[in-house]
Amino acid sequence: MSAEDGPAGSRTHGIALVVAVIALAVIGALVTVALFTARSDRHASSLGFAGEAARQAAEAGLDATAAGFERRWLRLDIGGSAAIPSTSLGSGRASYAGRVTRLNSVIWIIRTVGAVLAPDGDTLGVRWAGMLFKKVAPQLAPGAAVTVSGSAMVDGPAWL
Repeated sequence: MSAEDGPAGSRTHGIALVVAVIALAVIGALVTVALFTARSDRHASSLGFAGEAARQAAEAGLDATAAGFERRWLRLDIGGSAAIPSTSLGSGRASYAGRVTRLNSVIWIIRTVGAVLAPDGDTLGVRWAGMLFKKVAPQLAPGAAVTVSGSAMVDGPAWL
């Protein structure tokens, strides 16, 4: 071994150490980015779930309002509106509220807002829904209590 072999051999060992440290730093950075991305994706998917639950709550409000259309809403003036009270659904974390507004003599607009709350009370998702509602009384025009085609014979007393 010559005097020149010594410094060259230690330079090679020094470079290997530098490469190993850089490789560990790069691997650490990749793991950190992967964990951060996974956490962000989990958060985004939970917000998407909350948004869908809020949309379903708003649509439940539309359905419940249309199914239970109240007589007092028939007496609203054109342009007048009435509140739909806040109603909790399921576990109480989802709810809806809204308004019914009379647009003309036969059409109302029903607008609801659904919300989903976190266990600590923070709002996770809010969605709005609306629909036009038309309430028309059927036009009944009865001709007679009994209508017969051809001749009819009544034998004995009959109440019509």
